Amino acid sequence: MFLNFMKFGWLNTPVRAVDCLVAGNPGAPAARTLVPSWLMRLAGTLLFVLLSLLSSQASAASTCPSPRAVSIVAGGEYYEDYTNAPCSQFGLTGTLVAPLYGTLEDSNATNAVRYRNTNLSATSDTFTVRDDVGQPIVYNVTITSAIVLAPATVPNATVAQPYSTTTVTATGGAAPYTYAISAGALPAGMSLSGGGVLSGTPTAGGTFNFTVRATDSLAVNGTRAYTLTVSAPTIAILPTTLPAMTAGLAYSQTIAASGGTGTYTYARTAGSLPAGLTLASNGTLSGTPTAAGAYSFTVTATDSSTGAGPYSGARAYSGTVAAGAPVAGNVSATVAYGSSANPVTLDLSGGVATSVAVASAALHGTATANGTSITYTPTAGYAGLDSFTYTASNGIGTSAAATVAVIVNALEVTLVPTVPGATIAMAYSQNLSAANGTAPYTYAITSGALPAGISLNTSTGLLSGTPTASGTFNFAARATDSSPGSGPFSTTQGYLLTVAAPTIAIAPATLSAMTAGVAGSQTITASGGTSTYTYTISAGTLPAGVSLNTATGLLSGTPTAVGTFNFTVLATDSSTGSGPYTGTRAYSLTVAVPAISVAPAALPAMTAGVAFNQGVSATGGTAAYSYAVTAGSLPMGLSLAANGTLSGTPTVAGAYSFSITATDSSSGSGPYTGVRAYTGTVAVAVPVAGAVTTTVAYGSSANPITLNLGGGAAASVAVASPPAHGTATASGTSISYTPTTGYGGSDSFTYTATNGSGTSAPATVMVTVGAPAVSLIPATLPNPVAESPYSVSVTATGGMAPYTYSVTSGSLPAGLTLNASTGVLSGTTNVAGSFPFSIKVTDSSTGAGAPFSATNSYTLSVGAPTITVTPATLPAATAATAYSRQLTANGGVAPYAYTVSSGSLPAGLTLSGSGLLSGTPTAAGSFTLTVQAEDAHQFTGTQSYTLTVASASVSLTPASLPNPTAEAAYSATLTATGGTAPYTFSVSSGNLPTGLNLNASTGVLSGTTNVAGSFPFSIKVTDSSTGVGAPFSATNSYTLAVAAPTLTLTPASLAAIRAGDAYSQAFTAGG
Repeated sequence: MFLNFMKFGWLNTPVRAVDCLVAGNPGAPAARTLVPSWLMRLAGTLLFVLLSLLSSQASAASTCPSPRAVSIVAGGEYYEDYTNAPCSQFGLTGTLVAPLYGTLEDSNATNAVRYRNTNLSATSDTFTVRDDVGQPIVYNVTITSAIVLAPATVPNATVAQPYSTTTVTATGGAAPYTYAISAGALPAGMSLSGGGVLSGTPTAGGTFNFTVRATDSLAVNGTRAYTLTVSAPTIAILPTTLPAMTAGLAYSQTIAASGGTGTYTYARTAGSLPAGLTLASNGTLSGTPTAAGAYSFTVTATDSSTGAGPYSGARAYSGTVAAGAPVAGNVSATVAYGSSANPVTLDLSGGVATSVAVASAALHGTATANGTSITYTPTAGYAGLDSFTYTASNGIGTSAAATVAVIVNALEVTLVPTVPGATIAMAYSQNLSAANGTAPYTYAITSGALPAGISLNTSTGLLSGTPTASGTFNFAARATDSSPGSGPFSTTQGYLLTVAAPTIAIAPATLSAMTAGVAGSQTITASGGTSTYTYTISAGTLPAGVSLNTATGLLSGTPTAVGTFNFTVLATDSSTGSGPYTGTRAYSLTVAVPAISVAPAALPAMTAGVAFNQGVSATGGTAAYSYAVTAGSLPMGLSLAANGTLSGTPTVAGAYSFSITATDSSSGSGPYTGVRAYTGTVAVAVPVAGAVTTTVAYGSSANPITLNLGGGAAASVAVASPPAHGTATASGTSISYTPTTGYGGSDSFTYTATNGSGTSAPATVMVTVGAPAVSLIPATLPNPVAESPYSVSVTATGGMAPYTYSVTSGSLPAGLTLNASTGVLSGTTNVAGSFPFSIKVTDSSTGAGAPFSATNSYTLSVGAPTITVTPATLPAATAATAYSRQLTANGGVAPYAYTVSSGSLPAGLTLSGSGLLSGTPTAAGSFTLTVQAEDAHQFTGTQSYTLTVASASVSLTPASLPNPTAEAAYSATLTATGGTAPYTFSVSSGNLPTGLNLNASTGVLSGTTNVAGSFPFSIKVTDSSTGVGAPFSATNSYTLAVAAPTLTLTPASLAAIRAGDAYSQAFTAGG
């Protein structure tokens, strides 16, 4: 900075003031001022006051920005040097406001600010200093913690599942640290220890956002925000199946849930419980089934989770309630009089009946039981009430007797319920047939009257005749049968017979059109009524000249007017009584305009310059006719007279088209016209040949030349002088040109044109033979697949064969070659990738510019082969059962190596390098894995599988046990299959007969019972499997019917006794 003292009139020497600061060394002097030596000799207070004044004036022009935002880490410092700043260049002038959480070196008369944070837990601070003119500079300090928390994220949790303990750690501060939640909240059931351990068992689902704060030994804090998602739990319900149920037997089973937060509530959410059972909210399924049969229902358990809960799980149950003894119910039946073997619908419930029996017989009929059916036959001649009782039985027992109440209906004769309607003048026949009684029947009209003309045959019931009057007739008819005894029986039926008026129809439906001035006729007829008919016009009018014969219906005459005439014909029949009757039909009769024909159909030929005369005439209308051209134009030089004469001399050759209209002399709606169109051609003069210029392709042949022909149409053309470098060939009115092989350049020839009138003068054809355009196809090549044979042809066109093919740049994929003569690119490559190259083709042309060539650029993308692994799916395995499946690969080059690339096999199974998947799985479940096959060139293919290992299926035989006899030794062996031996046998429900025992190790059921009766029980066998779902078990239900022993008394007969002799005989019992 230069301070010019001359401006104040005190000195005439300029002074340079330089401020120097040693940056980065807090121990160095804050500032040093260097001035010329002569100034040091100046003394007195005035000089210092002057320098201070000048310094203020020099710096006042630039004000330091305020406030200033700075950022440091906890325990760090901030330093700013103002030596070369654009403001306060003469230093700071002191601290105005001191910081609260740090130290600030005295800034009075210095050129720097140095702030050091001393409160490590503070997050911000502020202080104010003054610049060289006393203005305040405010510093706002942001203090960031150096403490970093890890991990960045925490694992998610599941409701009711112990959390995978996670420890939050801190670095960057002074250990030890203490940890706490500073914002948000943890899921219920979880906690964070002071040592940073996050643990517990969450009881609420949802997404929880919280912040963990770590405080070090110097009270410095660091925080990290976390999001923890607590997923819904998987609630399982046991048992998987329900114990057996029997109709009529008390039942109780507890259903329990796990996996959620207790307690649980239970409810049926689908299907229906067996009748008689209820499900309590605590999971107890109890009651007494009242009906046998299949059941299917779903139980849902809901836990006590909070948050996004509660959660639920469901288990579907199905099974069959076993039948008890059958139950017979009361029924009623109605049977017909005199019927037999009427099946009775029984009311059977409870256990399935194997037979029914008649307990007490019917009084007025016979009830017969057969199997589970009963039929009833009433006593002949009986009608009224009857009853009997029946029972139902099965292997469990016999029902109480139930009553069947029977109603035997009286005999009921029936008649047809209705009769069809009739029509006047039409024959009528309808049989009033009776049924359900004893034939023959007699018939009579008991009330009302039949229509006139119709009568009833009392022996056959036939209503017949031809009605003569219309209307509605009500009458009643009675049918009486021939039953003996309490008969005969009869019935009376009321009838309504409607006699309709006849429908008179008139034909035809439409009339043929007529033509004005042309006689015509057609007959109108009527039907449906009584002949004869009379015909009249009831509406509209006939065309003038046409009339209707009222007796015959003949419509005839010669119409004198054109148009459409609408009228209605009325036909009246000859009916008497309520007649006669009529019918009508509306007609629309069109009278057409006459068709006038013009002749001749075509005109004779015309030739330009030759006189022409032709008469045109008309027929079909009224003479005389007048003629006029109404469309097109006559050939130039011709005219048409009003009398139809077409004459003159055509002056111009070419096509013509015109129409002549003939108008007749009709009056009335006339006159009428007819039109004839004529087309043709006026023959031409001698043709004129003109010069032609054309271009043909190199090596082409038979190039058609577009000739320049005028004048009369040419009948033929000819080559007058041939070309020098090719061949010109004339055919009809065409000429083709073929250049000499290998020639390119200019050529020419002359030609003439001829028709019947003469030959033209020769004209010149100038031909340019172009250079050949050699091209190479296709433009792109199909991409090969590694390890697969490849063959494609590149083909040249244009120029002259043969061709030579070569690769001019790039390189082919290894294994592929290009045949230089044929252009076939073929071979088998084992390398995938992108290969750009160019192929050039050269022809065999000679002469100027030859040979000719073309080059195409190609890129072959060699794709890896698609290696597939089969089968697409694996058959399920069973725990503890040997498993073997061969995997195969195709699409690559053998041999293949097989590995499991992701997922894992079930324990006990292995995959060999040759693809054999084998072993004996030791745990049930679903296992997802991916198998990779690698071929001889390291190309791979994969197949994803889900292998299901089913639980071992344990079964118990036999399905039923032989029945024991009381007081006789008994032994039967139960055998288990499937699963893993040894097995344990136990009685899971019911009771064995007293004296019989089940060996838990061998399954032998043996002993001697002294109690007869029926003993239902269930035996459960459990195997020794381990792993998922183990052990496995099966349960069979049995019923032992213990029979009473058969006692025998001996001897079977006694010895003879003689009177007077002493007798003694001992009896013994056995069995």
